[in-house]
Amino acid sequence: MSHPRGRPQNGHRAAAGVADGNRIAGIVMVKGPLTTRALRRESGMAGKRHRYRFMRALIEAESQYLIAKSGISHEGISRYSYLWESFEGLFPETIRQSKALGIETAGAEIVTQYLKTVIAGTARQIAVIFTLNRAFVEFVVERLAEDGKVIRQIEDDEEYILSRETDLLLRS
Repeated sequence: MSHPRGRPQNGHRAAAGVADGNRIAGIVMVKGPLTTRALRRESGMAGKRHRYRFMRALIEAESQYLIAKSGISHEGISRYSYLWESFEGLFPETIRQSKALGIETAGAEIVTQYLKTVIAGTARQIAVIFTLNRAFVEFVVERLAEDGKVIRQIEDDEEYILSRETDLLLRS
């Protein structure tokens, strides 16, 4: 059931966020790079009453790698606005390469690149951050450990995963 003002309730809110995110991504793909202000106007979500709906839509579109911030546009003396562009427009080579990866290879790449950035993490953290199934992350970590690409270490009853490269740097 909908709210009298048309706001979705319960599970419908999540579906509306996905639809709004897809709509925003579609606008950017068709019109090209847009400032936040222009994107709000184009999407019909300008004005204070749509602020949180628009923010949820941006988060949804970003989390699905549909759009990304590509810069800052200065509008007026003290006003600036982010510039949004399609992810594919910004990173065409990354998109092309990702299409050729199998699921296990992509998972291994995500885990190893993440560990190079943060030094150490848990399977649970990686699963949450990248919205992956925890069992899949644990499977990938097991394979990476077997191949000697990551190290598993227990600290305070929690298993941490480190990239082999990071471990070597820390030891030198």
